[in-house]
This record gives sequence, C-alpha cells and structure tokens, in this order.
Amino acid sequence: GARRLRSEASGDERDELRSMDISFVALAISAVASSSSGRARAAKEDDLREYVTAAIECDLPVNDDHNGEGAVELAAYHGMSGVLVQLLDAGCPLKKSTSERNAIFAAVRNGQHNALEIILSRRGSE
Repeated sequence: GARRLRSEASGDERDELRSMDISFVALAISAVASSSSGRARAAKEDDLREYVTAAIECDLPVNDDHNGEGAVELAAYHGMSGVLVQLLDAGCPLKKSTSERNAIFAAVRNGQHNALEIILSRRGSE
C-alpha cells in the first residue's frame, strides 16, 4: 500500500505508473466500497486516504479509471468524503474527458448528499 509506494517503489516503477496514467486509486475505491460496512470499512477508508496521500506525493495520476469511471466519480458515488476532498484538493476535475458522467451525477445517483454538498461548495469557489 502506501508504505510500499513511498519507500519501496523505485523511481522507474513510479515513472512506469505515470506513463500508463494509472495509480490504482479508482480500483482501491471500488475495493473498499465492496468491503464490509461499519468499522471495517471505516478502517479501510483510512488506509485508502493514506494511499491517496502517498500517490499524490509520488505525483501519480490519482483520478485514474476503473470500469470506465474515474476516481472522483467513484468517491462521490460511494460517499467517501475524505477521499473526495483529497482528490478535489489535488486538482482532479469533476468530470474526466474519458467519462460520460460526472461526480455530481454519481453522488445524486446513489443518494450521497454529503458528497454532493462537498462538490457544490467547491464549484462555487472556482
């Protein structure tokens, strides 16, 4: 996870991930979302936020895709507010050029009102 990315991954490995335009953040969001609920999920979300921080520090493309959806969309859809804030703070757009949908639609589609509030509060300041 985050420790390996920060300390064990070589510069060449990070460069390869950058060249492939992937950080595995979107995949990790999907994996955490499919995990159990409650405390187990909260702990996994903490680990996910640590991984996102490490990916940002390593200058990896954190708004990558998983099954055609970007990391911002997935974080909004699954109501992962902390991850959503991290991604938006890192400059990720609400809609990727490769996606048909956007984070607003994703939050509304799944009833994630907190994620929607985060997104709308950010749009007003742009």
